[in-house]
Amino acid sequence: MLAVSVVTGYIKADLVSGIVHWLADRYGTEQTPILGANFIRPFREHHLDPKDITHHDFIETNGSNCIVSAPCMAVAFLLLPVTPSLVSTFLLGGTLAFCLAIFATNQFHKWAHMETPPRFVKPLRRFWLVLTPKHHDIHHSAPFDRNYCITSGWWNPILERVKLFQRAENVLAFLTGMRPVESTSASGKAESCPMGTLQFEQDWKGLT
Repeated sequence: MLAVSVVTGYIKADLVSGIVHWLADRYGTEQTPILGANFIRPFREHHLDPKDITHHDFIETNGSNCIVSAPCMAVAFLLLPVTPSLVSTFLLGGTLAFCLAIFATNQFHKWAHMETPPRFVKPLRRFWLVLTPKHHDIHHSAPFDRNYCITSGWWNPILERVKLFQRAENVLAFLTGMRPVESTSASGKAESCPMGTLQFEQDWKGLT
């Protein structure tokens, strides 16, 4: 049961990393209260200089994610049952794995950009337990709107197949008028991303 909860927590962390990455890349600005400076700005700057993350120290790399994962662990400790049982083992083990994976996500991301990461990273990549450079390079290629998940990247093929983020952008544009910002390449050139909003509106009207 503990092994299942750990894997489940790790899988959830990869999905959450993709959702957060997508939102930071596509919505809000660096002036957005609280989130702008701590989450949006680092992601946007990373697109301009993908290698900059390799020069960050441990705290700069992982500090923001620690801010997120630590309160989650505190809430789990206070609210989840601690009496020995399969349910408590699953919940606590999964929560711990999720929080630790979230905490380590930017470290995995950093390794994916390093020319010579630590030696132990190579076997982790071989079994796709952490984000691989080849897989992550797709995100840094035009139109810069794919492979948002950066813990392990396990979710990316699934999310790309169902076009989850593109559909979400279309729904947000249709319901609220909110449109994503233009993605920026490493050269600093803004790249427009196809929205498909008109097609969504036509499909919606056909159903109503």
